[in-house]
Amino acid sequence: LPALAPAQRLVAWGSNSSGQCTSPYLNSTILGISAGRLHTLALTESSEGDANGYVVAFGSNQYGQSSVPNFLQAVQVAAGGTHSLALRADGTVAAWGLNNNGQCNVPAGLRAYQVAAGGSHSLAVNEFGTVTAWGYNIFGQCDIPGGSVRAIQVAAGTFHSLALRPDGTVVAWGLNTYNQCDVPAGLVATQISTNQVHCLALRPDGGVTAWGNNNEGECDVPAGLVATQVAAGGTHSLALRPDGTVAAWGDNSSGQCTLPAGLTGVIEVSAGGAHSVALVAFAYATVDQKEVYAGDSATGTVKLAFPAPQGGLTIPLSASDARVHVPASVSLPAGATSATFPVTTDAFFGPEATIQISTRYLDGMSGVSKGRTVPFALKLKSGKVTASFASSIVGGSTTKGKLTATLDHVAPTDATFQLESGDPAVTLPASITVPSGQKTASVTTLGSSPVSAPYPVTVALKMGDGTTVATANLTLAPIRGSVTLVTPTLNGGESGKGVIYLNAAVAGPLTVPLVSGDPAVSVPSSITMAAGARFATFPITTSPIGANRTVPIMATINGGLFSANLRLLAIPSVRSVTLPASVFGNGRITGTVRLTLSGRPNGTVVQLVSSDPSISVPATLPPNGSHVIRSAEVSITTRPASAPGRRVHDRRTPPPPGCMTAVRVAFSPITYSIRLLRPSPSSSPPGLAGAGRASPVPGLPPRAGTVLERQLAGSA
Repeated sequence: LPALAPAQRLVAWGSNSSGQCTSPYLNSTILGISAGRLHTLALTESSEGDANGYVVAFGSNQYGQSSVPNFLQAVQVAAGGTHSLALRADGTVAAWGLNNNGQCNVPAGLRAYQVAAGGSHSLAVNEFGTVTAWGYNIFGQCDIPGGSVRAIQVAAGTFHSLALRPDGTVVAWGLNTYNQCDVPAGLVATQISTNQVHCLALRPDGGVTAWGNNNEGECDVPAGLVATQVAAGGTHSLALRPDGTVAAWGDNSSGQCTLPAGLTGVIEVSAGGAHSVALVAFAYATVDQKEVYAGDSATGTVKLAFPAPQGGLTIPLSASDARVHVPASVSLPAGATSATFPVTTDAFFGPEATIQISTRYLDGMSGVSKGRTVPFALKLKSGKVTASFASSIVGGSTTKGKLTATLDHVAPTDATFQLESGDPAVTLPASITVPSGQKTASVTTLGSSPVSAPYPVTVALKMGDGTTVATANLTLAPIRGSVTLVTPTLNGGESGKGVIYLNAAVAGPLTVPLVSGDPAVSVPSSITMAAGARFATFPITTSPIGANRTVPIMATINGGLFSANLRLLAIPSVRSVTLPASVFGNGRITGTVRLTLSGRPNGTVVQLVSSDPSISVPATLPPNGSHVIRSAEVSITTRPASAPGRRVHDRRTPPPPGCMTAVRVAFSPITYSIRLLRPSPSSSPPGLAGAGRASPVPGLPPRAGTVLERQLAGSA
């Protein structure tokens, strides 16, 4: 059996009992192939260089199936059991070989889009898009269901027929001995193939479905197979993978499933009775790695289906993605069948991509691309990047959110991502760059706006083309605060201080309105927090009150109400001072001071003052140590009065508003009349003085120093 040689375009393997694998057209450009039971058909390039090629045949010619009409040109060929078909460019059909059942009697006027040759019958998709059948019909293989079936492709087996409808469903008719006409329920296909008594269908997802005879495992599709074309042989099956390699399974008694070494770049396959045929691209590219990480490199190879001619060949190259770089062309010297080229990739992050690296073979005269090729599918594995914020931040504050980008592998070059905030409430640097040789990098937010409630903002990391490769969520928390009182309890009339604390320092000035819950407590209408500040103080003033109160002091911060309670205490005041209504000079009296409330726990000091220096009062009435005593006695002394009937006031000093009490006290001078008597010798002892008022001695004239009346003034 012929091995794969660089010069070959058509490759055949398996049974060669009739020369069906020995192609005499090794140096011809092959455009299409079809394998019959014991013969092979091919289309060779015509002088026009288009798809309308010359039909050639090799292998068994026992029934004239390889005797191609002279100079027959066609766009498609179909090899049957013992006959052959060719579809001309104008839609007419040529048929030759065994015609014992009319299989070569093409219906008059037939114009077709595609043809298929079976064991002894023929099928065509006609110009109206329906199926035409002729030839052997003993098993109903030419009895089209319902008289008409719309189709885009037909396939002919030994004694049965298949048609692929435009909607992808498959219809089968004819001999059903091996269930070859029992199409699997729900099957949707893009291409069909059959040969003897088993059938293959290619699904839209590249999967393969098989049914019918399975005596040789021809319906045992390899697990995970993904294909672009299928071909059913006598008792074996072929499938062409997207990468230009071939899968074969089933009967291998003639080596029909033993692939030639190095078979790649295949663009078409066909399965005969016991042999297989493949069409290799003129030129195609391979890469030494199927997967490459973005930023890494690989080595590609251009392979030719034939040695480069005298003077060499230049094969153009292209990549389907700008992130993969290949040379514009590769030059091969005369006689060469391959040449290597570098493949480099850009570092990027995002979804993985499959890149097609393709060759073209240009006609030397016209410069027109000739033939088909097999693009090499290079899987470009992008780097993965994740992004996250360390924590939430307070919107409108000086706190900054820290964004960290993390790569899944060390960056071969600087990896720069554009940053995009999903909301203007958060501003960011334009980009973040992970340096070469590193895996992480961090940036901080530039600023944020105040929010009234927790507010999530999504930040996207994007490539230069705008592709989002990662996102991170940042939660903005609202500015909140508290009201704290330096002295939470004050006596009425005292002053204090309050403090507004925020949960973060504000980025700009913030005005905080204040209000008191009681007129007895006064606070400013507002205070302003300076930029960068986290707290501010405010003054509190109070007025005396008659009963203890709890007064809320409230602040509105970023729409939220916060408060603290001030305990305002009533202080005892003098209700009354009780004294005797009058007192004599140079005397002493006792008064009583009564308070409006019980004294403080450690007593209450009452200051006393007299409005006249003639009445002396103590400066203070010291506390008595009991908080329940609401009165106390005071001792007052008087001096001699200079005039009768004077009234003085005793009052508390200094008198806070509403706490002064005064009492009037009148005191008079004390008058004494004393008469000194001169005693007679017989009546009184010398020096006897009388108390009170004494009567004078009748007839005795007054003398100085004998009788004295004085006024004595004093205070008791």
